[in-house]
Amino acid sequence: MKYFYILTLFICCCYAQKAKLTADTIVQRSIDAAFYSGEDRKAITKLFIYDKKGNVRERFFTVLRTNLSKKEQNYYMHFVRPTDVRNSTFLTIKKQDKDDQRWLYFPALDFVKRIAPSKKRTSFVGSHFYYEDTTGRKIEDDKHQLAKITDDYYLIKSTPIKKDVEFSYYISWINRKHFLPVKIVYYNKKKQKYRILSSLKIELIQNYPTITKQQVEDLNRKGKTILISEKVEYNIGLTKSIFNETSLRNPPIKWLK
Repeated sequence: MKYFYILTLFICCCYAQKAKLTADTIVQRSIDAAFYSGEDRKAITKLFIYDKKGNVRERFFTVLRTNLSKKEQNYYMHFVRPTDVRNSTFLTIKKQDKDDQRWLYFPALDFVKRIAPSKKRTSFVGSHFYYEDTTGRKIEDDKHQLAKITDDYYLIKSTPIKKDVEFSYYISWINRKHFLPVKIVYYNKKKQKYRILSSLKIELIQNYPTITKQQVEDLNRKGKTILISEKVEYNIGLTKSIFNETSLRNPPIKWLK
C-alpha cells in the first residue's frame, strides 16, 4: 500500500509538471533559448543570399548582444564584407513595453536611418530574413496554442493579435529537450505556406545549445538565405555603453577583433 501511494504521488507530480507547460510557457522558453542565452554574446556572422537562379550575394558581419533583463536587450552589428557595405552598422534597442528601436548607419553617405516599427517585417540588408527575425518576435504579439506534442517536438500555432503583419499564423517546431525552434512555417492570408525558417545546425557552446546555421526560404520568390554563426562566445563582459547611436559612427573596435 505504501508503494502504491508513492507511485500515485509520483504520477500526480508528473502530470502537474506537464500541466505547467502551457503554450505560452513553451514559447517563452524557446525565446529565452534562442535569443537570451548568457549575459551577452559575440558571433561572426555570414549571410549567403540566393536568388531563384542560384546567384549568391554575401554579407559578413560581427554581432554583439547584451541582455539587460528577460525582456530588454541590445544588439550591435558591424559589417565587414562586401566592400559596398563595409563599416555599415546596425543597432537594435529592445524595450519591454515599447516598440523595438532600430537604426542603420551608411558610412558612404554618413547617414543614419531609423527603421520604423512598421518595417520590422521587411528585408534585413537585402536578405530573406526580416529585421524581426534577427532579434526575435515578442511573445505578447501573438496568441499561442499547443497544436501537437510528438516524441521530439512541441508544435505551437501562433496567431498575430494585430492584423498589421503579412502572415495569418505560423507553426513552430520546438525541440522538447533544449527548446530551440528547429522549424517555423509561415502561412499567408490564404492559409498557404510561403516562408520557412529552419535550424540546420545546433551546437553546444559553453553549455548553451546554440543555432549556428539556419536558413529562411521564400516559397513565393523561390529564393533563400543561409545564416552561419562562427566563433560564438558568451559572457565576455560587453558593456552597455557600446549600444548607443554614437557607436553607429564610431565602432567599438576592441570588441570587434
